[in-house]
Amino acid sequence: MVMLLRKDNLKFLTVVTDCLHLLTLGHQESKSVMLHCNGPAELVRIIQSYSYEKLLWTATRVLKG
Repeated sequence: MVMLLRKDNLKFLTVVTDCLHLLTLGHQESKSVMLHCNGPAELVRIIQSYSYEKLLWTATRVLKG
């Protein structure tokens, strides 16, 4: 899923980040896999690159969890 964060479609990125949130919610192993795949860095890149509010909110929610 983390590799899909490199796409440019805003609504697709929003869906992917929401899926990542659901996958990592309360599941430490999934969080470790996302960390190992450079997920947080991709999420920070998304936050710095886009202004679509729903995407920013979802990406922030994944980082917070």
